[in-house]
Amino acid sequence: MKGKVVVVAGLLAGLFLLAQGAMACRWTLGPWKGCGYWAKARPCWSRIPLEKASEVQELYLKEVLPLREKLIQKKFELKRLWLKEKPDLQRILSLQKEIFAIKAEIAEKTARLRLKVMKALK
Repeated sequence: MKGKVVVVAGLLAGLFLLAQGAMACRWTLGPWKGCGYWAKARPCWSRIPLEKASEVQELYLKEVLPLREKLIQKKFELKRLWLKEKPDLQRILSLQKEIFAIKAEIAEKTARLRLKVMKALK
């Protein structure tokens, strides 16, 4: 009997602690305001003035949009090559390298812009 009471008390305590952890998170407050790693890693966009946010968005689109369009074209070309009856392996490999290079360039530009935003927030 004593063992059952200890087990039930332990389960209730665990359930209580689990509920406390869930209540501590603020999941309903929008992006990047919840709890966990990503809430600390990403900036809070609500602290950026509207003019600055639109400026950052325009800058991002101006730098990244042409690369994204180029990436989409390369992906379509790669799909066309794979759908051919006799695909050209060398052309496929070179196209894949181009796609990876474009993705790396997009990631680099995104990181640079993210750093600018984080500096502006400080």
